[in-house]
Amino acid sequence: MRIIRLIIWQCLLMALPLVAQTTNDTWVDKSTHTEKFVKVNGVSLEFLDWGGQGEALIFLAGLGNTAHIFDNLAPQFTNHFHVLGLTRRGYGRSDKPQTGYDINTLVDDLHQFLGAMGIKRVILVGHSFAGVELTRFAELYPDQVDKLVYLDCAYSFDQPGTMEVFTRMDSLTPGPSPETRTNFVTLRDWFRNNRPGWNDACESDLRNTRAKSAGGYSGHSSTPDSVEETMEKEDLQTHCDYTKLTMPVLAIFADHQLDKLVRQVDTASRPQAEQTRSLARSWQRGQIENFKRQAKRSQVAELADTDHFCFIQRQAEVVRLIQPFLEQP
Repeated sequence: MRIIRLIIWQCLLMALPLVAQTTNDTWVDKSTHTEKFVKVNGVSLEFLDWGGQGEALIFLAGLGNTAHIFDNLAPQFTNHFHVLGLTRRGYGRSDKPQTGYDINTLVDDLHQFLGAMGIKRVILVGHSFAGVELTRFAELYPDQVDKLVYLDCAYSFDQPGTMEVFTRMDSLTPGPSPETRTNFVTLRDWFRNNRPGWNDACESDLRNTRAKSAGGYSGHSSTPDSVEETMEKEDLQTHCDYTKLTMPVLAIFADHQLDKLVRQVDTASRPQAEQTRSLARSWQRGQIENFKRQAKRSQVAELADTDHFCFIQRQAEVVRLIQPFLEQP
């Protein structure tokens, strides 16, 4: 079972049996970044450079995504920071070796990337799976971290009850029909119409996670299934100890639009859906309170009626939360 897919909707794309896109494709990546590669830890990793002057601010994507998912958000911070995005091994245009997907190797990739770039101190911003990377990196290299920003990822998924919550939430998660999944264009259009805040960053990220063929984009993910499964297990098994965070931390939590999901189910399924909502809310509240207790220098913001990709659906609000936090001494 692809457990993390339950809360990260783009992981659904990886399993869809699509055909190659053969239509006349005129889409252009309009983001202001420069695409670059760096060799670290035996692998070539793609990173995006949006420019800017000042301290390094690095974005890390969630499971199944690439740095392109931040194409709209990252440029908002170039006035005061040098803004970069790193795509981890196994995804996008980064190398996809058979090994090296444990949390310590992934963190070492990031550490060596900073070394290769000559970055002494950094602000890290992460989404979803990147939360475990942020936490472990800050634990191992506290002197290199100025601040941390968690975008709906300050969770420790190894906590009791997590599997039940994710399994039950899966029943509330809508998806495209088999007919919609028949080619790249119809699937992309489904997400445009059904995923809150869909923008150019989402499309760029989708394209950068697809394998290519002579006819255009293939429906198959460029990430091997074995890599995806290993990463999901790593997320569920890694314990996040927030007591080790000695730097200022901002954690933004989204409610995953549970009320909306419950309203969408049929009447017969409503009681079970309401139980799932209650269970999920209780689990998340426990996670938030645990984070507050452990992370002594933390600020917490909770966004209502917002899905997991809060920085896409509520970009302006997320920017307003992050900017003053980063400006604090």
